[in-house]
Amino acid sequence: MSSTLAALPTAPSRPALPASRPFRPLVLRTLAAIALSCLLCSTLSLGLHAWLAFGTQAADEQAMARDIAATRLPRLADALQRQDGNAIQQELDQISRYPRMVNVRLLTPSGTAYVAGAPADLPGAAHGVLQGVLPRAALRGVEIPIAATGADPTGLGRLELDFDRSGLSAQVRGSVAKTAVAVVLPAVLLGLLVAWMLHRDISRGLRLVARQAALLNPEELGPLPAWPRPQRRWRDEIDLVADSFQQLHRGIARYVGERDRALQTLGAERDRLEGAVQQRTADLTRLNRVLESASRLSARLIYLPPDAYPLALRMALADIAELLGARACALAERGEGRRWNWTFGGGAGPCPAEGSELPPLFPVDGWQMQWCTESSDCHESRALLHGCAAGSLQVCRHDAADSGQLLACLDLPEAVEEREIALIAKPLFGALARWRDLAQLEQARRELLHQSRSDALTGLANRRAFDERKLEEVRRAWRSQRPLTLVMVDIDHFKRFNDRYGHAAGDDCLARVARAIGAAFERGGECAARIGGEEFAVLLPDVSAADAERRCERIRQTIHHMAIPHADSPPGFVTVSMGIATLCLAELTPPDIAFDRLLKRADMALYGAKSAGRDGIVMLM
Repeated sequence: MSSTLAALPTAPSRPALPASRPFRPLVLRTLAAIALSCLLCSTLSLGLHAWLAFGTQAADEQAMARDIAATRLPRLADALQRQDGNAIQQELDQISRYPRMVNVRLLTPSGTAYVAGAPADLPGAAHGVLQGVLPRAALRGVEIPIAATGADPTGLGRLELDFDRSGLSAQVRGSVAKTAVAVVLPAVLLGLLVAWMLHRDISRGLRLVARQAALLNPEELGPLPAWPRPQRRWRDEIDLVADSFQQLHRGIARYVGERDRALQTLGAERDRLEGAVQQRTADLTRLNRVLESASRLSARLIYLPPDAYPLALRMALADIAELLGARACALAERGEGRRWNWTFGGGAGPCPAEGSELPPLFPVDGWQMQWCTESSDCHESRALLHGCAAGSLQVCRHDAADSGQLLACLDLPEAVEEREIALIAKPLFGALARWRDLAQLEQARRELLHQSRSDALTGLANRRAFDERKLEEVRRAWRSQRPLTLVMVDIDHFKRFNDRYGHAAGDDCLARVARAIGAAFERGGECAARIGGEEFAVLLPDVSAADAERRCERIRQTIHHMAIPHADSPPGFVTVSMGIATLCLAELTPPDIAFDRLLKRADMALYGAKSAGRDGIVMLM
């Protein structure tokens, strides 16, 4: 039942945020992104303005240097050629009056220096004073070579111009201020506006949605929460998400109700199934016990000899009665005339008498299970019940065209199932049929063995049986050192008897003589056999020659008293001639050779009797 409950759908658990990942509000991340964007834009704008200001300044200085080279250098070169110091100084003063011109210096090849634009007594001092006034980074120097006019290729000097770039920094700062006012301030205001809107419309809404989602626990589902957002004339995506969570809450509530009802139903079904399983387990246990008993019964009965079956079947019926709780169990068979007779019974109580006949039963084709009680509608069932003197009777019956078996369980409890009876009945019926088959086979085997070892006409042993016994008797005589005597018997003038009276009379004569021989030698171990047409041989273990002669004489007298007519014999009736020989126990030869010698001596004695006039006995030691 636990596996059934485990298969029920359960609400998915909310995944917990990992503790190693801190919570960062959406509004702060938005503000950081806006600030970073404003900073990047401002940096790019300031860099662009500075690059443009430096470019404009350099272009003005280059234009001013070209103008000086075009307008002032010719006069300055003429004054240098004339070496007119005043003219040179005047020209330098004129050049120093150019816009952003800080200092003008003229260096001649002779080492003379002229300076204008900075008050100083010495040229070198003037430059030092200038450096003290303005930092070196605020100055930009331009050198202009002064070439001589005419054929003189040598230079007249080098003009150095220092421009003031201190105003460029102020210009860049102004640009920065303009950029900050034009770009950064609106961006900051826009970011604050966006952050406020995110906080008002998204962040608060998402927090409300998160609180609603935290309430969606199927195990502890509370009432449907109210949506705390203010009422507006429009709806947005957050409202749609909240509506979805409220619908999900209603679905979970419906699911929880259905789950509780299903659990109640499953609980009741579990209790019912537990009872059914317990009952089924008990039935299967009992059925398994019956199966084990049937298997043991089959194994116990399958290899029994025929004479051990009756006792084994009675004991098996007693065990079955004890196993099933019956008073007794009995087996019946159908014999000739389709009459049923009780065969075996067993149990603690009285059983039907073995061999007694059952009341007439209606024909059945195949297997049938029948419960017989006093209230049974079937007349045959009530008659069978009264015949067994039982209060109730469970019958398992197998009826076929050529055979039939019946198992009756007397006063059996009603809790026993019919298939248990059938499981027990099958090996019993098989054992009963096997016993009958084995008995028939044993009888047929004995008849065949008797026929294979006996003469069909006389009933004595045949030549095959005699040959099997002779060597065995020789070995036994040697082991026990007891005498072994062989008697050869022959009917006198039997060919003439057949010629005169016919073969039918000859066969009758042989049978009568054989009965006389068999009656004289019927002790245990003695073997009388017909080994030829009218010739007989008798093996007499532990019999001396003298004793054999006395018994042979009784045979001869018996045949005389029989007085079988034989007109071609001198006495006028049938007579026999007999020869007797005894085994030599001192011989150390193989058994077959020793017996051949014994047989030859017996034949010699027989021929001696015939030579002596027949109807006599000759013995050779």
